[in-house]
Amino acid sequence: MKHRLILVWLSSIAFLITSALLLYTFQLRDTGTLVVPGQIRHFTYIGEDHPREWDIPALEKVHMSVENTLHYRYDNGTEWDRLLPSNGVLHLGDHHEEFTVSMFHQLRCLNIVRGSLVSHRSQSIKDSEMKLARHCMNYLRQMVLCRSQLHLESVRDHVGVRLTVSETTHTCRDWTAVYEAAEANVREYKRKKGLL
Repeated sequence: MKHRLILVWLSSIAFLITSALLLYTFQLRDTGTLVVPGQIRHFTYIGEDHPREWDIPALEKVHMSVENTLHYRYDNGTEWDRLLPSNGVLHLGDHHEEFTVSMFHQLRCLNIVRGSLVSHRSQSIKDSEMKLARHCMNYLRQMVLCRSQLHLESVRDHVGVRLTVSETTHTCRDWTAVYEAAEANVREYKRKKGLL
């Protein structure tokens, strides 16, 4: 009986040590890619066989001061239309499957809502544009909730109206690296298709 208790005890310790070593050795990256030392899982990007996030180098932290700008005005569709490289479409995997990233989807939705508001002012909004604008408003609402940023912003009384003042610096992920990776993806896609 005493030997059996010692054997159970040693087995439990061996199991815990083995589990800890496995967790240390096999790491689940932020991208959803299972990384085993010396081996990375290859995705086909067909159907559901793709990582959760686009696998680009880790984004550095950057600081952004929120301020008003003359760019991206409400009624200036030209700047908004140029905001996304290749309309935000990425070509991934050996079959060049089309994807976008959440950041590009959100920016595209902002542009769609902006365009719908401009069209509404001129009373020329189409039913299909309205449906897309509703989708975008719901999508952006969900993404704001998903990120749940807790940065404090002052709310001041400005001429009788409450106004949120964001004269602070936010710490963000470096979105310029996403643009650079997207532009490189488009160049590589065009090169492989003989379009360059």
